[in-house]
Amino acid sequence: MDNFTTYKYESLKELMTEMLTNQEKVVALRFEQKKINQLTLKPNCCYNPNMPSLKEQINGWIDEEVKFLENVQLPEKVADKLNENEDKIHTSLSVAKLAVLLRRMVNFLVND
Repeated sequence: MDNFTTYKYESLKELMTEMLTNQEKVVALRFEQKKINQLTLKPNCCYNPNMPSLKEQINGWIDEEVKFLENVQLPEKVADKLNENEDKIHTSLSVAKLAVLLRRMVNFLVND
Protein backbone atom coordinates (compact mmCIF):
# COMPACT_ATOMS: atom_id res chain seq x y z
CA MET A 1 0.00 0.00 0.00
CA ASP A 2 3.03 2.26 -0.04
CA ASN A 3 2.23 2.76 -3.71
CA PHE A 4 -1.23 4.11 -2.86
CA THR A 5 0.05 6.61 -0.30
CA THR A 6 2.81 7.71 -2.68
CA TYR A 7 0.22 8.10 -5.44
CA LYS A 8 -2.01 10.17 -3.15
CA TYR A 9 0.88 12.39 -1.99
CA GLU A 10 1.92 12.99 -5.60
CA SER A 11 -1.64 13.84 -6.64
CA LEU A 12 -1.88 16.34 -3.76
CA LYS A 13 1.45 17.91 -4.73
CA GLU A 14 0.26 18.22 -8.32
CA LEU A 15 -2.96 19.83 -7.11
CA MET A 16 -0.94 22.40 -5.17
CA THR A 17 1.18 23.37 -8.18
CA GLU A 18 -2.00 24.58 -9.87
CA MET A 19 -2.67 27.04 -7.04
CA LEU A 20 -1.05 30.48 -7.08
CA THR A 21 -1.12 31.52 -3.43
CA ASN A 22 -0.50 29.66 -0.21
CA GLN A 23 -4.02 30.45 0.92
CA GLU A 24 -5.44 28.71 -2.17
CA LYS A 25 -3.18 25.73 -1.49
CA VAL A 26 -4.39 25.49 2.11
CA VAL A 27 -8.03 25.64 1.01
CA ALA A 28 -7.46 22.95 -1.63
CA LEU A 29 -5.65 20.68 0.85
CA ARG A 30 -8.36 21.12 3.49
CA PHE A 31 -11.03 20.30 0.90
CA GLU A 32 -9.18 17.12 -0.08
CA GLN A 33 -8.80 16.26 3.60
CA LYS A 34 -12.54 16.74 4.09
CA LYS A 35 -13.28 14.34 1.22
CA ILE A 36 -10.85 11.76 2.62
CA ASN A 37 -12.29 12.02 6.14
CA GLN A 38 -15.81 11.49 4.83
CA LEU A 39 -14.94 8.17 3.19
CA THR A 40 -16.50 5.19 4.90
CA LEU A 41 -14.21 2.49 6.25
CA LYS A 42 -14.77 -1.19 6.74
CA PRO A 43 -14.48 -2.08 10.41
CA ASN A 44 -11.55 -4.30 11.42
CA CYS A 45 -9.97 -4.02 7.99
CA CYS A 46 -6.42 -2.74 7.51
CA TYR A 47 -3.59 -3.05 5.02
CA ASN A 48 -0.78 -3.28 7.54
CA PRO A 49 -1.50 -3.70 11.25
CA ASN A 50 1.94 -2.27 12.10
CA MET A 51 1.27 1.04 10.35
CA PRO A 52 -1.30 3.79 10.91
CA SER A 53 -4.33 3.66 8.64
CA LEU A 54 -4.04 5.20 5.20
CA LYS A 55 -6.47 7.90 6.24
CA GLU A 56 -4.26 8.80 9.22
CA GLN A 57 -1.11 8.84 7.07
CA ILE A 58 -2.62 11.14 4.46
CA ASN A 59 -4.21 13.36 7.12
CA GLY A 60 -0.84 13.68 8.84
CA TRP A 61 0.83 14.67 5.59
CA ILE A 62 -1.88 17.25 4.81
CA ASP A 63 -1.68 18.70 8.34
CA GLU A 64 2.11 19.09 8.09
CA GLU A 65 1.84 20.70 4.65
CA VAL A 66 -0.84 23.13 5.86
CA LYS A 67 1.28 24.09 8.90
CA PHE A 68 4.22 24.78 6.60
CA LEU A 69 2.15 26.85 4.17
CA GLU A 70 0.59 28.88 6.98
CA ASN A 71 4.03 29.69 8.41
CA VAL A 72 5.32 30.71 4.99
CA GLN A 73 2.48 33.23 4.57
CA LEU A 74 3.92 35.64 7.13
CA PRO A 75 7.15 36.39 5.22
CA GLU A 76 5.14 36.76 1.99
CA LYS A 77 3.01 39.49 3.57
CA VAL A 78 6.09 41.31 4.83
CA ALA A 79 7.73 41.05 1.40
CA ASP A 80 4.60 42.44 -0.27
CA LYS A 81 4.59 45.45 2.07
CA LEU A 82 8.27 46.06 1.38
CA ASN A 83 7.65 45.96 -2.36
CA GLU A 84 4.77 48.42 -2.04
CA ASN A 85 7.00 50.99 -0.34
CA GLU A 86 9.99 50.45 -2.61
CA ASP A 87 9.35 53.52 -4.77
CA LYS A 88 8.64 55.89 -1.88
CA ILE A 89 11.08 58.22 -0.17
CA HIS A 90 10.69 58.33 3.59
CA THR A 91 11.69 61.54 5.31
CA SER A 92 11.12 63.26 8.63
CA LEU A 93 11.32 66.74 7.05
CA SER A 94 8.30 69.00 7.16
CA VAL A 95 6.61 69.92 3.90
CA ALA A 96 8.04 73.44 4.05
CA LYS A 97 11.62 72.22 4.63
CA LEU A 98 11.29 69.65 1.85
CA ALA A 99 9.98 72.34 -0.52
CA VAL A 100 12.96 74.62 0.26
CA LEU A 101 15.39 71.75 -0.25
CA LEU A 102 13.85 70.81 -3.60
CA ARG A 103 13.79 74.47 -4.73
CA ARG A 104 17.50 74.83 -3.91
CA MET A 105 18.32 71.60 -5.75
CA VAL A 106 16.40 72.74 -8.83
CA ASN A 107 18.11 76.15 -8.73
CA PHE A 108 21.48 74.46 -8.41
CA LEU A 109 20.83 72.23 -11.42
CA VAL A 110 19.44 75.07 -13.55
CA ASN A 111 22.36 77.44 -12.79
CA ASP A 112 25.04 74.87 -13.76
